[in-house]
Amino acid sequence: MIRTAGNFHTVRLPANNNVSTKKMKMGKMLKRPDSRTLLGRLAVVVALPLMLGACGAYGPAFTEPSAPNPNQGAIYVYRMTAFAAGASRQPVLVDGVQVAVLKNGGYLRRDLAPGDHTLEVKGFGPAAINFSVEPGKTLFYRYTIEHKSAEHIYGSLAFNHKFASSLDSIPPNIALIELKQTQGLD
Repeated sequence: MIRTAGNFHTVRLPANNNVSTKKMKMGKMLKRPDSRTLLGRLAVVVALPLMLGACGAYGPAFTEPSAPNPNQGAIYVYRMTAFAAGASRQPVLVDGVQVAVLKNGGYLRRDLAPGDHTLEVKGFGPAAINFSVEPGKTLFYRYTIEHKSAEHIYGSLAFNHKFASSLDSIPPNIALIELKQTQGLD
């Protein structure tokens, strides 16, 4: 039996004592997707956003800076969301001691005793800064990773990617705007 619907023709053919329906377009058989294929595609569609979502920060969004503890100062270290090295995490060290791991789009806040300190973010090259903390004051530092270049490795499909990182002191009026686009790590 042949039914016509536009460019498609439905043909019923006997197969293993069953009647199956296949669609033909311009003389070619179109295969119906196997249920395993559909489940596999569905699994990818569901898993992909979950995996990509795990690349960034996951804590509460920044709203307002909190005041430092009495007789202490505070620092905020943040990383704006960026594609370059987006899935990487960098250890943050204050005076040589790791205090956190900075994710893409994340920030951290730490109270520090007054005096001279060193802030270092390890990862794509040296990124360190010396600073002085005053009681009741808050300092802001932005960590940035940039993609410098990608050199082709001849004879292969691979590329050698080069990154540059920087750690900069940011004025409070700019930092407070940028921090609203980040999420806490704590």
